[in-house]
Amino acid sequence: MPVSLHQKLIESAEREGVSLNQYIVATLAAAERWSSRDGK
Repeated sequence: MPVSLHQKLIESAEREGVSLNQYIVATLAAAERWSSRDGK
């Protein structure tokens, strides 16, 4: 993972008040739900 992306994810997780792992899992789950809306 690029260092710049890692840092942005850390900053976003801190703003949300969750761990980096929790933030990544929630983001991936939201992306999966979004892509599933199209009937995939």
